[in-house]
Amino acid sequence: MRLPQVRIERQGGTEVKWLAQAAVLMPGTGDFPAGTASPFLLQPGAGARSRLPYFQARFARSQENWLGLKKAATFGVSAHYGRARITTPSGDHESDSVGAALDWNLPLAPRLSLLGEAFFGRNLAGFQGGIFQGINADFADGNGGVLVPGGARPIGSRGGWAQLGFTPPGADRLTLYASYGLDDPRDEDLVSIPVRDWRARNQVFTASFLYKFSPQFSGGMEFRRFETLYTQSGRRTNNHVNLGVAVSF
Repeated sequence: MRLPQVRIERQGGTEVKWLAQAAVLMPGTGDFPAGTASPFLLQPGAGARSRLPYFQARFARSQENWLGLKKAATFGVSAHYGRARITTPSGDHESDSVGAALDWNLPLAPRLSLLGEAFFGRNLAGFQGGIFQGINADFADGNGGVLVPGGARPIGSRGGWAQLGFTPPGADRLTLYASYGLDDPRDEDLVSIPVRDWRARNQVFTASFLYKFSPQFSGGMEFRRFETLYTQSGRRTNNHVNLGVAVSF
């Protein structure tokens, strides 16, 4: 999401390079307030109503000539903090939006690379975390086997993605990719009154290729399969094919 922000960066090092980043951002919690007369009329969401911006930071370290491959490997750690305010029949409730992540970009061999990210946190719908589920406004707690209203509760989640890239020998313009992604909200946070069909787990499998017709023009195709588990209706799947081109200048 291209959120308006003020960001400070500092970097240094030669053989081992480092990058430190800190930012203050517009709070975007991923919700769409009801009663909007027009999609072009911006209404304050739960993040804006908290009157607190997002705070984020990341530190990354890059090692040149990783494993003697003459390519750089990068590891990064990042953190996020924000707040959201929602309105329920019992009144206004504030909930923190908290997250941490580890990212990597690693050359494994002259023609093989691995990149990805792992994360955990709560109330991360603004970043598509929790499968676009940030706060359970109707959370219910078990009391002797009977569900009782528990107020609003942030939905915790963890997951990540990884992508393996391979350039076949003798075909330097072609790169093949295989990817996997997971988003797994906490089951304990998906209990509500009334009972809802929450998204409990999401997996994505992809296979794709990218071909460079010239240094400035590339094209490719991707097959993607979604598998989503719902708390009431069970597992649902979706398959689709993406075609794309890129022009650089």
